[in-house]
Amino acid sequence: MSTMKTFTLCFALVFCSLNVQAQKFSTAIEYNDYIVEQQNSIASAMLIFNEGLNSLSATKENAMENLNGLKTATKTGLEKVRKMSAFEGNTSLREATIDLFSFYETTFANEYAQLVDLLFKDDLNDDILAEMERLLAKITESEKVLDENFASEQKAFAVTHGFELTTNEWQEKLNEE
Repeated sequence: MSTMKTFTLCFALVFCSLNVQAQKFSTAIEYNDYIVEQQNSIASAMLIFNEGLNSLSATKENAMENLNGLKTATKTGLEKVRKMSAFEGNTSLREATIDLFSFYETTFANEYAQLVDLLFKDDLNDDILAEMERLLAKITESEKVLDENFASEQKAFAVTHGFELTTNEWQEKLNEE
Protein backbone atom coordinates (compact mmCIF):
# COMPACT_ATOMS: atom_id res chain seq x y z
CA MET A 1 0.00 0.00 0.00
CA SER A 2 1.39 3.40 -0.93
CA THR A 3 2.31 5.90 1.76
CA MET A 4 -0.43 8.29 0.57
CA LYS A 5 -3.10 5.57 0.75
CA THR A 6 -1.88 4.56 4.21
CA PHE A 7 -1.96 8.18 5.36
CA THR A 8 -5.46 8.67 3.92
CA LEU A 9 -6.72 5.49 5.58
CA CYS A 10 -5.20 6.47 8.95
CA PHE A 11 -6.65 9.98 8.68
CA ALA A 12 -10.08 8.57 7.88
CA LEU A 13 -9.91 6.17 10.84
CA VAL A 14 -8.84 8.94 13.24
CA PHE A 15 -11.56 11.26 11.92
CA CYS A 16 -14.23 8.57 12.29
CA SER A 17 -13.10 7.67 15.79
CA LEU A 18 -13.30 11.34 16.84
CA ASN A 19 -16.89 11.53 15.62
CA VAL A 20 -17.88 8.40 17.56
CA GLN A 21 -16.31 9.47 20.87
CA ALA A 22 -18.60 10.10 23.76
CA GLN A 23 -19.53 13.59 24.83
CA LYS A 24 -17.27 14.88 27.62
CA PHE A 25 -18.68 16.69 30.64
CA SER A 26 -16.82 18.81 33.20
CA THR A 27 -19.53 18.81 35.83
CA ALA A 28 -22.43 16.67 36.96
CA ILE A 29 -24.77 19.56 36.16
CA GLU A 30 -23.56 19.60 32.54
CA TYR A 31 -24.11 15.85 32.36
CA ASN A 32 -27.63 16.11 33.75
CA ASP A 33 -28.44 19.15 31.58
CA TYR A 34 -27.37 17.28 28.46
CA ILE A 35 -29.81 14.50 29.27
CA VAL A 36 -32.54 17.06 29.99
CA GLU A 37 -31.76 18.75 26.66
CA GLN A 38 -32.45 15.46 24.86
CA GLN A 39 -35.60 14.96 26.91
CA ASN A 40 -36.77 18.48 26.05
CA SER A 41 -36.21 17.86 22.35
CA ILE A 42 -38.53 14.85 22.56
CA ALA A 43 -41.04 16.84 24.65
CA SER A 44 -41.06 19.61 22.05
CA ALA A 45 -41.78 17.11 19.27
CA MET A 46 -44.50 15.56 21.44
CA LEU A 47 -46.18 18.96 21.87
CA ILE A 48 -46.13 19.47 18.10
CA PHE A 49 -47.68 16.03 17.64
CA ASN A 50 -50.38 16.71 20.26
CA GLU A 51 -51.17 20.18 18.90
CA GLY A 52 -51.46 18.73 15.41
CA LEU A 53 -53.96 16.13 16.57
CA ASN A 54 -55.98 18.76 18.42
CA SER A 55 -56.17 21.03 15.39
CA LEU A 56 -59.51 21.35 13.63
CA SER A 57 -57.70 20.76 10.35
CA ALA A 58 -55.93 17.58 11.53
CA THR A 59 -55.39 14.94 8.88
CA LYS A 60 -53.84 11.51 9.02
CA GLU A 61 -51.02 12.73 6.75
CA ASN A 62 -50.19 15.62 9.11
CA ALA A 63 -50.43 13.35 12.12
CA MET A 64 -48.04 10.84 10.54
CA GLU A 65 -45.66 13.65 9.57
CA ASN A 66 -45.65 14.92 13.17
CA LEU A 67 -45.27 11.36 14.44
CA ASN A 68 -42.26 10.91 12.17
CA GLY A 69 -40.79 14.10 13.65
CA LEU A 70 -41.38 12.68 17.11
CA LYS A 71 -39.72 9.40 16.17
CA THR A 72 -36.73 11.27 14.70
CA ALA A 73 -36.32 13.43 17.82
CA THR A 74 -36.47 10.31 19.98
CA LYS A 75 -33.98 8.38 17.87
CA THR A 76 -31.56 11.32 17.90
CA GLY A 77 -31.87 11.78 21.66
CA LEU A 78 -31.42 8.08 22.26
CA GLU A 79 -28.31 7.95 20.07
CA LYS A 80 -26.79 10.94 21.88
CA VAL A 81 -27.44 9.46 25.33
CA ARG A 82 -26.06 6.07 24.29
CA LYS A 83 -22.80 7.80 23.35
CA MET A 84 -22.46 9.35 26.79
CA SER A 85 -19.80 7.90 29.00
CA ALA A 86 -20.32 7.21 32.67
CA PHE A 87 -19.94 10.24 34.91
CA GLU A 88 -17.39 9.49 37.62
CA GLY A 89 -18.29 5.83 37.31
CA ASN A 90 -22.05 6.41 37.49
CA THR A 91 -24.03 4.78 34.68
CA SER A 92 -27.41 4.56 36.43
CA LEU A 93 -28.82 7.87 35.18
CA ARG A 94 -27.68 7.22 31.63
CA GLU A 95 -29.13 3.69 31.66
CA ALA A 96 -32.47 4.88 33.10
CA THR A 97 -32.60 7.49 30.33
CA ILE A 98 -31.82 4.88 27.69
CA ASP A 99 -34.58 2.65 29.06
CA LEU A 100 -37.10 5.50 28.96
CA PHE A 101 -36.10 6.74 25.49
CA SER A 102 -36.06 3.18 24.12
CA PHE A 103 -39.60 2.76 25.41
CA TYR A 104 -40.58 5.98 23.64
CA GLU A 105 -38.93 4.85 20.43
CA THR A 106 -40.82 1.54 20.43
CA THR A 107 -44.10 3.09 21.56
CA PHE A 108 -44.06 5.83 18.93
CA ALA A 109 -43.34 3.29 16.21
CA ASN A 110 -46.05 0.87 17.35
CA GLU A 111 -48.82 2.09 19.66
CA TYR A 112 -48.78 5.70 18.50
CA ALA A 113 -48.93 4.62 14.86
CA GLN A 114 -51.90 2.40 15.79
CA LEU A 115 -53.56 5.30 17.58
CA VAL A 116 -53.21 7.53 14.53
CA ASP A 117 -54.68 4.82 12.32
CA LEU A 118 -57.60 4.34 14.69
CA LEU A 119 -58.23 8.04 15.15
CA PHE A 120 -58.60 8.65 11.44
CA LYS A 121 -60.86 5.71 10.65
CA ASP A 122 -63.95 6.68 8.70
CA ASP A 123 -66.22 4.70 10.99
CA LEU A 124 -65.03 5.89 14.41
CA ASN A 125 -67.22 3.90 16.83
CA ASP A 126 -67.30 2.73 20.44
CA ASP A 127 -65.11 -0.32 19.71
CA ILE A 128 -62.43 1.86 18.15
CA LEU A 129 -62.62 4.34 21.03
CA ALA A 130 -62.30 1.46 23.51
CA GLU A 131 -59.22 0.18 21.67
CA MET A 132 -57.71 3.67 21.76
CA GLU A 133 -58.36 3.88 25.50
CA ARG A 134 -56.79 0.44 26.00
CA LEU A 135 -53.66 1.50 24.09
CA LEU A 136 -53.38 4.76 26.02
CA ALA A 137 -53.78 2.94 29.35
CA LYS A 138 -51.08 0.43 28.36
CA ILE A 139 -48.71 3.25 27.36
CA THR A 140 -49.38 5.24 30.52
CA GLU A 141 -48.88 2.24 32.80
CA SER A 142 -45.61 1.20 31.16
CA GLU A 143 -44.27 4.75 30.97
CA LYS A 144 -45.02 5.42 34.63
CA VAL A 145 -42.60 2.74 35.82
CA LEU A 146 -39.79 3.91 33.53
CA ASP A 147 -40.42 7.59 34.26
CA GLU A 148 -40.37 6.96 38.02
CA ASN A 149 -37.09 5.06 37.66
CA PHE A 150 -35.61 7.90 35.61
CA ALA A 151 -36.75 10.52 38.15
CA SER A 152 -35.35 8.43 41.02
CA GLU A 153 -31.98 8.01 39.31
CA GLN A 154 -31.87 11.71 38.42
CA LYS A 155 -32.59 12.69 42.03
CA ALA A 156 -29.95 10.28 43.32
CA PHE A 157 -27.45 11.65 40.80
CA ALA A 158 -28.18 15.22 41.94
CA VAL A 159 -27.82 14.30 45.61
CA THR A 160 -24.57 12.42 44.99
CA HIS A 161 -23.08 15.34 43.08
CA GLY A 162 -24.46 18.10 45.29
CA PHE A 163 -26.87 20.04 43.12
CA GLU A 164 -30.58 20.71 43.11
CA LEU A 165 -32.90 19.81 40.29
CA THR A 166 -35.12 22.53 38.90
CA THR A 167 -38.57 22.24 37.39
CA ASN A 168 -38.56 21.27 33.73
CA GLU A 169 -40.84 23.69 31.85
CA TRP A 170 -41.27 21.27 28.92
CA GLN A 171 -42.49 18.56 31.26
CA GLU A 172 -44.97 21.00 32.79
CA LYS A 173 -46.30 21.86 29.32
CA LEU A 174 -46.75 18.17 28.52
CA ASN A 175 -48.50 17.57 31.84
CA GLU A 176 -50.96 20.35 30.97
CA GLU A 177 -51.91 18.58 27.73
